[in-house]
Amino acid sequence: MVDSNLKKIFKLTIWILLVFIIGGIAGVVGERFVVPWISTIPALEKCRLVQKANEKVTIVNQTKEIIVKEDFSVANIAEKISPAVVSIISFEEANNDELKSINKIKSSQDIQKNIKTGFILTSDGLIVSVLDNTTRGIIESDKILESGEKSTWKFKILAGNNNEFEAEILAVDNFRNLVFYKVAKNDLPVPSLGDSSNIEIGEKVVLCGNASGEYQNSYSSGLIKEIDYTFTLLNSELSSSEKLEGAILLDARIEDRNVGGPVLDYNGNIIGIVNQIEKDGEKVGFVIPINDLKLTINKVLEKKEILNSSFGVYYLSINKEIALLNNLNVNRGALVYSFSGQQGLAVIKDSAADEAGIKIGDIIIAVGGKIVELKNPLSKLIAEHQTGDEVEVRLIRNNENMNLKVILK
Repeated sequence: MVDSNLKKIFKLTIWILLVFIIGGIAGVVGERFVVPWISTIPALEKCRLVQKANEKVTIVNQTKEIIVKEDFSVANIAEKISPAVVSIISFEEANNDELKSINKIKSSQDIQKNIKTGFILTSDGLIVSVLDNTTRGIIESDKILESGEKSTWKFKILAGNNNEFEAEILAVDNFRNLVFYKVAKNDLPVPSLGDSSNIEIGEKVVLCGNASGEYQNSYSSGLIKEIDYTFTLLNSELSSSEKLEGAILLDARIEDRNVGGPVLDYNGNIIGIVNQIEKDGEKVGFVIPINDLKLTINKVLEKKEILNSSFGVYYLSINKEIALLNNLNVNRGALVYSFSGQQGLAVIKDSAADEAGIKIGDIIIAVGGKIVELKNPLSKLIAEHQTGDEVEVRLIRNNENMNLKVILK
């Protein structure tokens, strides 16, 4: 009797499990397939029961491969500026001795040092590039020519569509290490100049340059790594009152062919010009912000002579680190300085600063009423004035404030 009852209970359990399994399968089939199908029938799609059931159903009709592509292409960005990027060739005319002229080329470096990149600024032929050692040497050699002699050095501009133009140096800005060329040509393509004050660290940029040989532009991209307000155009960690201070540093490798070329933001606007100097025996690439060029560009356009005023000091721009290391009571200004501690290596003899009584260890905190700080360093404030201007310099000496009158040279 007991065995018979156990068999009945077992069978009942099996039937109950089968009912649940079959019911579960039916529910899944109904929810996934039947209800969605019924909801597509026009006569039933407004039925409240069907709508309620269908609210919990997610229908996957098909699977698509979705490719997310960054809305950026170096080629597309550079296309806007490419026609305005040029190669600048400096060469010496042969003096009836072609073989002698050819033998001046000893290696590929001899070729590269006479080729650099530049870009057009105006449709009537104003071109800008950096003042490198080769160009500086040519300018100096021309200065010592006797009256009536003509320079044997010439400049040729290679542009797109196989265009070639004779060029001459129109102006030089020693403060920013810039040189301006002029060609007798109109209707040249003009790029858009951006605003370098709006750039941010981590922003992507494009570098343009020439690939040497036949005219052909080259491009690379990178990130803005740092805006270094204390970067100096000297082969030194010290800054000079006669050289621009402050530069944009990139994580991209800067090659010789990039020097003189423009740097673009992702809108295709020029935010700076590539330059390169030697520090501690190594070439260091950097970018001069375009806003620092605009002042000189306006002078050149207005046909004003570029006369860089001279103050005559070497200094360290003070930040919190410099203040702590030198036990200073201020965290801004320009500390007149020499690593050797010698007055003559901090203040140039017979300079405007020397004649005004500036001493090593002085902290210059204002020039002409403007505060000296990292974004407004001493060199830039001096550059705002002309040769012969008398400016008031406010400084701290031995923890005492002083005002001195300085006549710039």
